[in-house]
Order: sequence, then structure tokens, then C-alpha cells
Amino acid sequence: MSHHEAESWCHGIAEPRSGGFMKSWSPYILMSSVASRSLTTSTILVLVTWRHMTASRTARLNSLKIDSTRSRSRSDSAAASWPSSNQVLSSGMWPALPAAIRSLWRRGLYRIDLPSGRADLLVSHAEVIRAAALPEPPTGLVWFNHVMFNTDGSRVMFLCRVRRAGESGLRTSLWTVRPDGSELSLQIGFDHKISHFAWPNPDHLLISTDLLGPMQFLTFTVDRGDFAPFGGGLLPEDGHACFSLDGRWLACDTYPQGSARISQLMLYEMATGRRVDIGGMYSEPVFTGDVRCDLHPRWHPDGRSLTIDAVPDGHRQIYQYDISSIVD
Repeated sequence: MSHHEAESWCHGIAEPRSGGFMKSWSPYILMSSVASRSLTTSTILVLVTWRHMTASRTARLNSLKIDSTRSRSRSDSAAASWPSSNQVLSSGMWPALPAAIRSLWRRGLYRIDLPSGRADLLVSHAEVIRAAALPEPPTGLVWFNHVMFNTDGSRVMFLCRVRRAGESGLRTSLWTVRPDGSELSLQIGFDHKISHFAWPNPDHLLISTDLLGPMQFLTFTVDRGDFAPFGGGLLPEDGHACFSLDGRWLACDTYPQGSARISQLMLYEMATGRRVDIGGMYSEPVFTGDVRCDLHPRWHPDGRSLTIDAVPDGHRQIYQYDISSIVD
């Protein structure tokens, strides 16, 4: 986990389980910077820890057989017999499983009900790795991040990332799942670059990927694979995209450009395909790599201003842009 990917985090939180957070268990990490709250329910999603995989753990994971009629992946028929996390946790064989396997089933994506504090595991690392049907065991690090509800709270997307032992890079896949843990579905596999994303509506995703060649923003319908270029060449190949609540505008940014190190902030009007440049922010050279500060534009609920993260004076701050003259 890089500093950039989890700017706010805490060690030694309580163990997540069906009754809520009940007892301290130091191996767990709550990455609050990747939490996502549903706009339609009092629910947040959090990603709990990441996991080091070895060939022996993967072999034991693949040899585990539990009957289930619930399919966990649209693309892997072998996963039809793979159980859900709740089935494993509640099964009579749970206490007999090796500790390494039990830990894999406990780590993953949790749904937390805000009024009660109840925490339920939606999908574990083990489920996703098994459903992915990788040609080689994922020896190294496995983790989830970048979780986001769709616009009506009916579906969740997240990334599963793998860093193989001895490799410096990472491999990423894009998944969706229902808030109750059903309909786990692989949207883009580990063989492509995948970066930033946004939900324009409940059934479509915007994603920066090299799926069609060069890195660019594509749109597609969940589970249909109908990928198409987006933005008419006016958007950067990658950036932190965010749709306004009414769906009329897309806010996006760039990484620091050239020797001037200016990150650009822009709007894209969905109806007309018009790009409007709002301005730029300077970032000192020290803010690179894991400690970089991307703009991460986010909309005010009234749709008339944006907030960004920036370090123009050498200190991390949140700034607000009034864009009412553009969007009104």
C-alpha cells in the first residue's frame, strides 16, 4: 500500500465481523481513503488489508471443495462450485480450515451499516482470486482498492491488484458486485492496464485503460463488454474523473505536466462534447511517486463548485473552485 493510495489509515482496528467491530486485532488495516458511501442508503464500503500469497497457500485454496449452487463469475464456469464468503464463514468446516486459508476469507470488501455499525463481508480476496482463474498462482501481494458505489447504490465496482513476488509493477483487474455480495463479475482482466473510473449512471462505467490500444477513457455497459472511446480526444489519457450528480458534466484532471509541473483541471460537457479548462495547480518536484498530490476533483452536492487536493505552497490543502458561471 502506498502513501498515495491510503493517505488516511489506521492500524489495529477492531476485527470486522457480523456483529460489528468487537475486539482489537492488529493485523487488520482499515483504508478509509478508499471508502465509498452509497447515495441512497446509510451504508459505506471499506477495504480491509491486503494479503501476501504463496504458492502453497494458493494450492490449498484451489484444493478446497465446498458445495454451492451460487455462481461467482460470469466468465468462469469452474467458479460455480466456489462458495460465497458468508457460506464459508458459517459452514461447519470453518474451524478446521488452515489459518492461512481462514485469513484469506476474512480479508476483502466489507459493507458497514452506519446506524448500527454492523459489518458484513461482501467478497474476499480468496473468492476473487479463485474466480479470476489465473494461469499462474498469484504469489506475492493481493489487495483490493478504489471501491465505488454506482449512482443508485445497486452495484459496486472495485479493483483487484496483484504484485508477483520479485516484480516491481502490479497487475490490475476490474470487478463489480451487488451490495449483498451476489453477482461477482469480472469486467476487465489482469492482462490490461486499468486506472481511473467513474459511474455516469447505474449501468455504465467510464474507465481509463489500454484495452483498445493506447491508454484512453472508454465507456461500457456492465457485463456487456461494449467498450467505446469517450471524450473525442479532448480528455487526457488518464485522470481522476468525476461526474456531477445531474450527469451533465464530467470533471477531470491531469498529472503534473512537463518541467512547469502544472496539473490541469477541466470540465467536459456531456451534451455538447465541449471541454472547458478551469485552471492549473503547481506541484513541487518533491511531491512525486507515493507522496504525490493529485487534484482529485469532487463535486459539491449543488453542482456549482468543485474541491481539489493541491500543494501549490508546499502544504497539502483542499481548495474550492466556484464554477457556477460555467455550469449555470
